[in-house]
Amino acid sequence: MRCMSGGSGQGGSVSAGKSDLGYGEGATGEVTVQAGAMWAIGSDLSVGRAGTGNLVIEEGGLVSTGRHGYLGYQEGLREL
Repeated sequence: MRCMSGGSGQGGSVSAGKSDLGYGEGATGEVTVQAGAMWAIGSDLSVGRAGTGNLVIEEGGLVSTGRHGYLGYQEGLREL
């Protein structure tokens, strides 16, 4: 998924409840948040939850969570 900014310097946005990138063994997931764009997550964000996840936040992009962010969840948990 790509979260892109709108034209003419306007930022685009995507809203979600709970989000997982790479949920489950063998799964993959990737999100790129471009400059001027925002991905607002109302609950938790897991990147690589027993699978392979990739989150790219370009300079000027923003990701926010309402609760927690996890990297490598269930494979050596690290809370953000």
